[in-house]
Amino acid sequence: MSVPALVRRGLAASVVLVAALALAAPAAAHTALVSSSPADGDTVTELTEVSLEFTEQLLDIGNELVMVAPDGTPTELEIGEVTETVTAEVPEGAIAPGENTLRFRVVSADGHPIEGSIAFTYAPDEHTPSPAPVVTVTATATPASSPSASATPAPSSPTPSATPDAVAATSGVPGWGWILGGAGAIAAVATTVILMRGRGAGRG
Repeated sequence: MSVPALVRRGLAASVVLVAALALAAPAAAHTALVSSSPADGDTVTELTEVSLEFTEQLLDIGNELVMVAPDGTPTELEIGEVTETVTAEVPEGAIAPGENTLRFRVVSADGHPIEGSIAFTYAPDEHTPSPAPVVTVTATATPASSPSASATPAPSSPTPSATPDAVAATSGVPGWGWILGGAGAIAAVATTVILMRGRGAGRG
């Protein structure tokens, strides 16, 4: 085989090798998880927020964080601003004592989805005092009994004395009739007295 033929074959092999390395480089440069809070295998006594950091900027589309409790109950977390880091608050009741799992799915800048899970143990501090129960006392108002009103008899009106006119009206004789009758009786008595005196003087 001539030298030029060997050179040509060597150049062709070099081109193929360079092309293969060029194609393999993007695959090796895919976005990867750098760290997380909590980390895989951690034990935490409280957890209000989770955070995942990746090697590159992520697309703000198609990202998901799901917390799975020990009994298998999933809770989707609301993701905040997306950069190289993804964070989300953990709502109350999303985790329970025991092993919990954070499942994630993010999309890298080149559109490649990245999925994974982080397992951690939640062991709440037993020395943390629980809030004291609130006791509600309901006061019942008892209406005061009103004193019974004693019956007070109404004062009786005085009975008016009978007047002559009233008597006359009752007997059916007018008042002036009684006056004339009285005057006549007085005149008769006076006449009798005068006559008796006259008779006594004549005898003497």
